This record gives sequence, C-alpha cells and structure tokens, in this order.
Amino acid sequence: MDKRPELTRNISNKDFKEFYWYKKELIEFCCVEKLDRQAGQIDLTNRIE
Repeated sequence: MDKRPELTRNISNKDFKEFYWYKKELIEFCCVEKLDRQAGQIDLTNRIE
C-alpha cells in the first residue's frame, strides 16, 4: 500500500481521489484554503476536487 500523501494545495487530483480522507481533514483543508466548510464529507470532497 502506498503512503498517503499530505493533503495540501499541491496534491494531485489523482492522489486526492486515490485515498480516503476523514471529514476533519477535509474541514481543516477548507479552512486553510478559505473554502466553505459547512457541508457533509461527500460535498467537501467534491468541493476540494
């Protein structure tokens, strides 16, 4: 199994889609990137993609 990359602005779309991300991680990413973080896990994932 590949090591999961860090969730940052520089992550490739392929790597982002390949791994599971906890909602907490998605919310933290949205905070840093100034994206709306008020959503469910699926919506957050789609927003980041």
